[in-house]
Amino acid sequence: MNRRGFTLIEMVIVLAVVAILAAILTPTIAKHIEDSKVTKASADVKVIGTAIVSFYKDVGSWPADADGDLDCNDLWVLRSTQGNRAAGSTWDTWSSGTHGDTFKNQLISNTIKGNSSWNYDRSMWGGPYFSEDKSDPWGRKYYCNVLVGYYGSGTYDYTTMMVISAGSDGTIQTPIGSAAGSRQIVDIDKKDIGVVIYGRQNW
Repeated sequence: MNRRGFTLIEMVIVLAVVAILAAILTPTIAKHIEDSKVTKASADVKVIGTAIVSFYKDVGSWPADADGDLDCNDLWVLRSTQGNRAAGSTWDTWSSGTHGDTFKNQLISNTIKGNSSWNYDRSMWGGPYFSEDKSDPWGRKYYCNVLVGYYGSGTYDYTTMMVISAGSDGTIQTPIGSAAGSRQIVDIDKKDIGVVIYGRQNW
């Protein structure tokens, strides 16, 4: 029986064809993966935003700090429990200090800052408002600047409440508020992924 193997030239040709196909397909595959992450993050911020609005409808206030009253909020930024910090602005430095809390505490377990103190009738809380407090597709936290519901002047004018992801570059480009005295609705930077859930438009 005559068995003929591949010649060296044939092997080189096959490898060259495979290399060419890989070079052509890899960018396309990578783009589809990145697009799917953007789509997932866009859906997630809408779910979180809807949860926060539902909280407001039930409780009559935006999520607040346990040791502040509901018309003078001490809570500035909500963040995901899961994920690494996003860079940029003060989104994470505020949310990691005394003025921050998690989506899980406020919207899933109703334990403000992990304790059982509430400044509203607990029976008004109708959650859990969503099922899972998770990171964005790039492994970083989602954020919401809930201070907009309470403050409107100072170093920044807090005029636009939004849920936001830093996107693929890991840095939030969108300011947490507008420039002092400008009182403008803040637009979400095109490099970020977010949804506006509340805006102070008439001052």
